[in-house]
Amino acid sequence: MKERLLKALVFSYDTVALLLAAYISVRSSNIMRSVFPEAYMYFSSLIISLVLFYLVALYYSRLYDLHSAAHTYRFIPAVFNSTLLTFVSFNFFAFFVLKYPASRRFLVVFFLISPILLLLRNKFVSLVSTIFKFDPCIGKKVLIIGDATHAEKLVRLLHCEPFPGMKVIGRITEEPDYEDQRAGWLNDRIENFLAENQIDEIFFCAPDDWISEVNKAMILCCNLRIRFHVYTTMFNLILGEANQEDFFGHPLFSFQNREEAPVRLAIKRLCDIVISATMLILLSPIFIFTAILIKLFMPGQVLFSQTRSGKNCCTFKLLKFRSMIADAEAFREDLEAQNEAEGPVFKIKDDPRITALGKFIRKFSIDELPQLWNVLKGDMSLVGPRPPIPAEVDKYEPWQLRRLDMRPGLSCIWQVSGRNKISFNDWMKMDLYYVDNWSLWLDFKILLRTVPAVLTGEGAH
Repeated sequence: MKERLLKALVFSYDTVALLLAAYISVRSSNIMRSVFPEAYMYFSSLIISLVLFYLVALYYSRLYDLHSAAHTYRFIPAVFNSTLLTFVSFNFFAFFVLKYPASRRFLVVFFLISPILLLLRNKFVSLVSTIFKFDPCIGKKVLIIGDATHAEKLVRLLHCEPFPGMKVIGRITEEPDYEDQRAGWLNDRIENFLAENQIDEIFFCAPDDWISEVNKAMILCCNLRIRFHVYTTMFNLILGEANQEDFFGHPLFSFQNREEAPVRLAIKRLCDIVISATMLILLSPIFIFTAILIKLFMPGQVLFSQTRSGKNCCTFKLLKFRSMIADAEAFREDLEAQNEAEGPVFKIKDDPRITALGKFIRKFSIDELPQLWNVLKGDMSLVGPRPPIPAEVDKYEPWQLRRLDMRPGLSCIWQVSGRNKISFNDWMKMDLYYVDNWSLWLDFKILLRTVPAVLTGEGAH
């Protein structure tokens, strides 16, 4: 009952907030000065459709799932994604269906004010709860089963404000000491816990060797009608999006690669073209200056071209400012024994082939700037997994190949998270996280973090 009341409260707030944003936008743009009743009718239909489009976008972004929307890291990007989705869909509807495009000033004001008002939703819930002495916390009692590290992480996630709130009243994080106590030990502990405590939900985040016991425990939960959740890392799965499906009356937990979103990918490509073209023009003095320095102090070609693997393993020529001695690739085989990187990549912190000038331009990623041309051409994107050498791809494990499902990028999560300080497996997992969770908002956040990462040269060599 309380959860329904909270959902009604946040839905009402969103509706009023959007109507208020529309009212402010109308007043600021002076577009209701017409004396013709038809104009009022058309514009009223525009406002109503705009609010409806926005509410549908909020629902589509799961902003009425209280557990999801309560977390700031999930709530803020979801609001901005909803705003972008509404802007595109509403303008298409107004122009092609109603054939009455809205005032540009109205749209600018509305789409600036509305996300700000929506981001105040949680503050509004806190204020209402304070005034009316209403506890917005749903307060479901939770038992966590799994290793201590993941259990602690779940505790932090579940204790969120102002709502919905979950109270962790117990944890089972250790196996029995003796081998003869193993069979059925988890069910025994759960039943003993239930004998003394009432719980609403159970979260499983157990290690791999607990799976047989967890399977029995899940059957127990079903028999006792206790809702339970399974933290997917206990299966060590990095397999794309997961969905529960009904298959002829049998439940299936299905994994598949994330489906491409043509509209968002088109927007991403448009941003790549505009930003890369602009950066090529603005940074042309740095290009010229760097080229002159390389020509003066490093005999040989200014640009280094190398075959890389792009989306779906298609190869292309990646461009870089040359930072090594001429014919550096010919000496790589002699240095293989000094490789400091894990996996199939080749990295040496003090690579003897790198010149003094090359070390400087690599530290601040100046050598990567010619890849803006690759972005403009369409070989790469501004954000995406870094493009590997085909010889490295040949050594990938099967699960690592999925990082090539996206167009490679100039920057990525690995690039802004320490680069060469990160192990190869963690690097691959970061790329797969990007592939499975890609959004325009995520791209924007990575680009924002790229600037300080480049300026400080963190993890680069």
